Amino acid sequence: MNLIKRMKKNGSVIERLFSVAMVAFIFSNLVTAIGPTVDGIIVGMYYDMDSVAAIGLTSYLLVGYRTIAASIISRGSHVIGSRLMGAGDKEGANSIFSLSVIISGVSSIVLALLSIIFSHPIAAFLGARGASSQLLVPTSEYLIGYCLGLPFYTATVILTPYLQMDGDYRRVSMASLFMTIVDILADFYVVKVLHGGLFEIGLATSVGHIVSFGIIVSHFIFQKSDFRLSMKNLRFSQGIDILQAGAATGIVKLSNTFCGIFINNMLSVLATSGAIAVFSVGNAVLKACFCFWLGSANTLMSFTGMFLGEEDINALKSVQRIAVRKGLQATCAVAVTVFVFAGFLAGVFLGNADASTMIMAKESIRFFALSMPLNVLVYCFQFYLMGSGRRLFANIYGVILDFIIPVSVTLIMLNVVGYRGAWVAKPVINLLVVLVAMIYIYFQKGKTFREKMLLLPEEFGASTAHELCFAVDSMEDVMGI
Repeated sequence: MNLIKRMKKNGSVIERLFSVAMVAFIFSNLVTAIGPTVDGIIVGMYYDMDSVAAIGLTSYLLVGYRTIAASIISRGSHVIGSRLMGAGDKEGANSIFSLSVIISGVSSIVLALLSIIFSHPIAAFLGARGASSQLLVPTSEYLIGYCLGLPFYTATVILTPYLQMDGDYRRVSMASLFMTIVDILADFYVVKVLHGGLFEIGLATSVGHIVSFGIIVSHFIFQKSDFRLSMKNLRFSQGIDILQAGAATGIVKLSNTFCGIFINNMLSVLATSGAIAVFSVGNAVLKACFCFWLGSANTLMSFTGMFLGEEDINALKSVQRIAVRKGLQATCAVAVTVFVFAGFLAGVFLGNADASTMIMAKESIRFFALSMPLNVLVYCFQFYLMGSGRRLFANIYGVILDFIIPVSVTLIMLNVVGYRGAWVAKPVINLLVVLVAMIYIYFQKGKTFREKMLLLPEEFGASTAHELCFAVDSMEDVMGI
């Protein structure tokens, strides 16, 4: 007989737990955005347009690096680890934890070394060649400085979900806060005292990542944790399972990487470094806000794995609704703020730009802001696919989401309205991606569209007679049932 654990006052308890976890995920995702955002602001205030454009050229590649060395492994180990913890298999979860730390550590060190050795060819590949050849040196310098801290960044991303499983949300927030403070102070030190270039700016971000890593790893050294780095029961064959579980995230971000590199290369041919800088500012603002909808999607994926293991249909319905509502509340507030203060943000990122460039930057930021609310639907659907084990379509959707539709629409817009099409295309892209998700849901099993959204087989769940009810008040209670 299947015994299903069910929460008393299901919706309110889930919402409270969801809110706590979502805030922690938002701060965790800030680690990704803080460094490049702070660097972009400081460079815009004190350096020229070529320097801003150089950081813009590296932005998509660094997303690719973080994806290969951190995001794929982090998402995969998070999905598998949360399911194992939900099933009470702490030893198996610790094995996944240890393996993910080892794989990400090796891959990040290799990527960092290759980037340092081949920085000039990589910069040329990113678009710093031909008419934009003046960007070659600053692009390679920033790349080297940033990559020196890449292993510490990846370790932080890998370890953070396990802190959240241990319930240490405060340390995650603390790591993000101190990283921000250190990065800002280090950047100003580079500008005001050292009078350094982009290498030192990138290095300042690396120092911030080291500080963040130190705070996160202290949890496993000084606090009681279910997770410890151990070679015991380690099976490297599980690495395939981790990569498969996180593949959808990897495909999304790598598709985004190649799409961004493609657009930057198009802009380097069609326009000046000023247009590349303007597009980079819009992207920088988008990535700075990314944590709000990604926090909701991450939390949804985490809860989905647990509730699927318990076959709790009501909990799945509740967590879907809560994720979309809270994601939209946070993201719409941010989007309105960004839209209203677009001119101010343009000045922050491009303090030394001329009037025409500032007008373009304001327009770019506003089009990016218009695309933000739809990101909640896009990424909640994407992460629910991963959490529910629908890996094949999650991978296909990832390519559609971040390559096929963006490249197609942007190419059309570039031909219709010129280089402005790079940012005008953003809201249109998200509308089409949401439409693809709705079409997929429409053809799933279920009597209503709401039932189809759960993406569950007909035999899923248990009858009321086979259910057990528990009252829980914390994530520790959920994990301990």
